[in-house]
Amino acid sequence: MDFTFTGRSAHAAAAPHLGRSALDAIELMSVGVNYLREHMLPTSRIHYAYINAGGAAPNVVQAETTVRYSVRAEDLSELLALAERVRQVAQGAALMSGTQVQSIVTGGVANLLPCPPWKK
Repeated sequence: MDFTFTGRSAHAAAAPHLGRSALDAIELMSVGVNYLREHMLPTSRIHYAYINAGGAAPNVVQAETTVRYSVRAEDLSELLALAERVRQVAQGAALMSGTQVQSIVTGGVANLLPCPPWKK
């Protein structure tokens, strides 16, 4: 799933109060998902990668960012429930940062059974 946060750009030194940081939103989402890990099955996995961090200028409030999450579980119902919880974390991050979030499913559902190294 890709999550794109949109906010409002501003000069980070002269007028940061005018901006709404999409980069802050993505970081808040990362914190939220990391706390979610404690409350999911030990066989489930969540991975992420920053696809667009908003640019290279450090003195700008970033207006748009994108993060990609991969959610895996042994059971389809657990996968769908966990993916929904990740979406809810994204919505919470948008609320906290004053941004908007749009999620797009970029992959599909595959029947992949994990093979833990201790079972080989």
